[in-house]
Amino acid sequence: MTITSLILSVSPSDILIEMLSWLAFLQRWSVLSQLLVLAVVACSFSTATAAEPVVYEGKSGPGVGKHIVFLAGDHEYRSEETLPALARILAKHHGYRCTVLFTVNPETGNIDPSANNLPGTEALAT
Repeated sequence: MTITSLILSVSPSDILIEMLSWLAFLQRWSVLSQLLVLAVVACSFSTATAAEPVVYEGKSGPGVGKHIVFLAGDHEYRSEETLPALARILAKHHGYRCTVLFTVNPETGNIDPSANNLPGTEALAT
């Protein structure tokens, strides 16, 4: 059987059914991939609420051997989100060792900008 005879033996309705089944598969795959991305993002947010300090180690650059400590705990500027990003940039591109400390609700252990509890301040001595 040649390709030409195979193509001529397939009806347009068969082609349409095959295309619809592929479309349904791609839509299911799209939903599954979206759920997977959502699960990964949710996991990253759940670990980001831990009260542990974030430390980025610089490898090379003018900041090697120097340590910057960021204190995050305000409502206006969302420093619990922006300071880790700034710390990562300074470590990766300039070599600084950067630590980010967060204000923490002592009852829940979660990052809370309105809390007065700032654990890890011993990092300021380094």
